[in-house]
Amino acid sequence: MRRALVAVALLGLAGPARAFDAATTHAGLTERALLASSLRQRLGAKLGFGVGRSLGLFQTLTLGGGDPRRDRLLARLATLDPAANATPRDGSLPALGWLVAGSIVEEAPPLGARNHFFDPTTGEGLRVGGPLLRLRTRLSLGAAAFDGRGVAATAWLTSADNDLGLPRFLEARERAVSAASLGERDSAAAEALLVAGALLHVVEDAAEPAYVHADFRADLFDARAPFTGFVVARYGRFGLPAPAGPARPLVHLADAIHDAAGGGLADRTAARFYSAGLIAAANGEPAHGATRPSSLPPL
Repeated sequence: MRRALVAVALLGLAGPARAFDAATTHAGLTERALLASSLRQRLGAKLGFGVGRSLGLFQTLTLGGGDPRRDRLLARLATLDPAANATPRDGSLPALGWLVAGSIVEEAPPLGARNHFFDPTTGEGLRVGGPLLRLRTRLSLGAAAFDGRGVAATAWLTSADNDLGLPRFLEARERAVSAASLGERDSAAAEALLVAGALLHVVEDAAEPAYVHADFRADLFDARAPFTGFVVARYGRFGLPAPAGPARPLVHLADAIHDAAGGGLADRTAARFYSAGLIAAANGEPAHGATRPSSLPPL
């Protein structure tokens, strides 16, 4: 868990298949990591959070509507549970609130998490095998378009199909310093922070064992994500451990999930933690496609 917080400092699925709970675990991971980071200083240096905007992470920013892409973002935010405090009032949230909102809205709609899988042994994303299981999954999730596949998390970060991906973050960040008016710059800053929160969510999911062992069926579907439930019950949103150790420099954002040296969060999670499917396989039961790296010690 501490390693997950370190990784995110660098920068709920409905139905039976889910990753870390968005409104509790993801929100808490993002809050703890960012409060321990140098983001406040970076806001001042990069986005001009100085004169008249001295509250840093607590500075209120308004995401203006009128642009179709921003309107779609506001519509997604409006679907969130108000108890998560991630729904902007009149389009406004503190800077920290936009980051947390992004980490929650990344799973709205819920099946967006299908693109958060990364198996270090294969380099692939979600692959649910067998037509019968795919049909069963569609019926259970009420998602006729779900084909049991997803883009690998490392590729999803920069995918053109990801409307909360790195290209949009970079574009919004540029507008946050170059737009003509203060209101336009604030709106772009809110958008950039929202997208940054969504990117953090994808990285955070690499600390979920099922997501790095290709264990959709046994862990997330059949067992209904026992690790997710444990983390919520044990830590909630505000009891998560604080980050430990220095932040690790990244050449590419995807390196936070996987790199050639095996130092990414998915690499370390896969090498140290079992999923429900791998535990079942150790007891002589079918693994249902879950993969085990050679470095994972025997139970």
